[in-house]
Parts: sequence; C-alpha cells; structure tokens
Amino acid sequence: LRKIRTNPEFNSGFVRGNEVDLLVDHPDHLTAIELKSGATIAADFFRGLNYFSSVNTSPTNKVLVYGGKQEQQRSDGTVIRPWNKLEGLV
Repeated sequence: LRKIRTNPEFNSGFVRGNEVDLLVDHPDHLTAIELKSGATIAADFFRGLNYFSSVNTSPTNKVLVYGGKQEQQRSDGTVIRPWNKLEGLV
C-alpha cells in the first residue's frame, strides 16, 4: 500500500500559484500529481508540477490527470492521463 498524502506546504498558499494536489511516497522517489478538470491541456496545468520538481531534492515523477481523453508522455517525463484511465498510475 502506497502512502498518498496532500502536501500542506504546497497547498496552503505558502507558495502562491505553485502547488501540487497529491504526493505519493515511494521508497526511492515521490510522485507529484496535479488534478485538472479541463478537457484541453493548457501550459499552466504544469506550473505546480514543474515548480515542485525544481525545489524538491528527491527524484520526482510528475503526473497530470485531466478531463480529456488522450494519454501522453512529455519529453520532460511528465505523464498525462485522462481521469478515467488511472490504473497503474501509482
């Protein structure tokens, strides 16, 4: 069983506009997950994920879950999944 938690530092407004919705603790890395309801991917969907990975000292996987239909993997390693295709995500 993985430990899934919200990140109070990044969700509290401490770093305004730069937050992630969920963090999953793995033995050797973190998975930062951003949840967006929009069906069209927008550049600002990645702001919190990119900020978190830039200030975090642990290796971090980045995942965007959104309201669209297309799965993607970006050149920076960010995984993009539709809300209804989450199996195997964590």
